[in-house]
Amino acid sequence: MGFREYIDEAINIYEPMLAGYENQITQLNPPRLRLYVGLNGRTYSRVYYAKPDRRRRSKKITLEEALRIQRNHFCIRMVKILKKNLKLLYKCRKDFIEPDPAEIMAGMAPAYHIMGPLPTVTDQPAQAAKAPPLPAGSKKQQSDKQTARILTADGTLVKSRIEALIYNALLASGLEFRYEFPITLSGIVYRPDFTIWLPNGKVIYWEHLGLLVQGGYRSEQQAKLKAYFEHHITVGINLILTADDIDKSVDTQAIAEIIRGLQHMAGMVA
Repeated sequence: MGFREYIDEAINIYEPMLAGYENQITQLNPPRLRLYVGLNGRTYSRVYYAKPDRRRRSKKITLEEALRIQRNHFCIRMVKILKKNLKLLYKCRKDFIEPDPAEIMAGMAPAYHIMGPLPTVTDQPAQAAKAPPLPAGSKKQQSDKQTARILTADGTLVKSRIEALIYNALLASGLEFRYEFPITLSGIVYRPDFTIWLPNGKVIYWEHLGLLVQGGYRSEQQAKLKAYFEHHITVGINLILTADDIDKSVDTQAIAEIIRGLQHMAGMVA
């Protein structure tokens, strides 16, 4: 997915959000609120300007009316931010030039057409990316979660037999990887099931969804995937998603094909 497609995807998310918040605005200029927290709880007042002196006064209102005003203010604020973001995205999409070497050369005057191969940033051999070293004195990549209980081929503990299957397959592939290696997104630490480092510097994350029938687990994974998307960790680009079948089995052939694809990206197989 190119940069322009990321912009289009963001626009497709923001536009319905904008329409949804606009539809919830019932008063374009809702009154301001004043909050008093006392012994008897929270008390809200509506601020207004009295005639004829136009001095600011306040009038006590019910919690239901305060909630309506609060919702109005929130929706108006969200609409303002979304409109600003969409305006920037529209401008970026309009002005963005895809850095395609052939197209750029075609748009230049004939005197500047290069005779021979075009220069690229990949002319120099890429430095092999390496996974971070393991802690001193340790040969295992143990999960920090107490639920890890399945032993892999190199002695690492993982949480399920499917994760053990994927781990052992990655271990046999020769790819550089870590199990539950922490990443921080917007101040929150996440632990993808597998993090894979390719020789060209690209990092691939692999999540295996094994307990989707459980509501709590499903909500946790949805929040994680939303955070991934917001930080450009996207399925088909740098994120692999696999899941258990209904009978808790897994397609081992599909896992083998995924790993072979990673080996091909790493230049390890043809």
